[in-house]
Amino acid sequence: MTDEEEVQEVFKQYLSCTFEQRQFLKREISSLLEGCGSDKIDNSESKS
Repeated sequence: MTDEEEVQEVFKQYLSCTFEQRQFLKREISSLLEGCGSDKIDNSESKS
């Protein structure tokens, strides 16, 4: 499975979640991603 396919799979599952679940997931994911390749994430949303 390519990265692209994996993202699409996860996205489909995300879309089946309720609004509350999505809000929770967004918080969880952004905190998890803070450590990962921070230079890559900066262009989408820079936190100071």
